Amino acid sequence: MKRIALWCAMSLGAACGPSARVLDNQTPVTFTQIYFDSAGNPITASTADTEQVHRGVGMNKVPMVDPAGNPVTWGKFKEAKGTCEVTCAATETTVKLELTGLLPNATYAMWIGMFDKPGFKSAGLSALLGFSPLGPLDGSKSLAVTDATGKVSYSEKILPGDLTAPAAGKTGTVTACPFDLYEFDIVPQYKMEASPMAIPVPGDPTKTMPQIGFFYTEGKAN
Repeated sequence: MKRIALWCAMSLGAACGPSARVLDNQTPVTFTQIYFDSAGNPITASTADTEQVHRGVGMNKVPMVDPAGNPVTWGKFKEAKGTCEVTCAATETTVKLELTGLLPNATYAMWIGMFDKPGFKSAGLSALLGFSPLGPLDGSKSLAVTDATGKVSYSEKILPGDLTAPAAGKTGTVTACPFDLYEFDIVPQYKMEASPMAIPVPGDPTKTMPQIGFFYTEGKAN
C-alpha cells in the first residue's frame, strides 16, 4: 500500500511543520536487472530459490556472499522488504527507513538515485542519472548495519547538491525537496567488502549490491 499525506510526523522533530509533505512507500522494487544465476541466466521470477545471486560485470559475474562468506541465494535476496518515508518540509527533507529481510550483520550504504524520463520501470538503468549518499555528501552518515535477523532502522536528511556519482556522460542535481525531480529512488546497497570506507562507489559490483529500491515519480510513491 502507498499513501500520500500532509501531516507532521512527531518522530521527525525539526522536519515537522504545517507545510511538511510526506510520501510513504511500502512497496519496494526488488532489483533483478543486473543479477544472474550461476549459469549466467538473468534472475527472473522463475529462478530457483537455491540459486546463488551474481552481479553482471561486463562479461564476468561476481558471486554475492554475505558477511560470513556464505553464498547469497535468490530465495534470501528477495526476502528484503520494508517502508520508506520521505518528508519534505520548508527547509529540509528527511528519509526514514524501516527494513527487514536484509542480510544479517551486514553494512548497507543508503543512497538516493535520480532517473530521467521515462523512468526506471520503462527504461531501466539507461534512465539513471546517478547517485548521492544520504546525509553529508562525503557519505559519513550513509551507512547502517543490520542486526542478526537482517533488520535495520535508519533516518537521515537528503542534502541538496550535484550527484556525487553521476552515470557516465550524465549530470544531475539533488534538490532541497526531491519531490520536484521527475524520479528518484532510495536504495539500500549492500557493501560486500570488509572495509569501513564511508563512500562505496555505487556502480562497482565488487563493493556494493543494491537489493531493493523505493521509487518516487512525479511527486508520488511509485
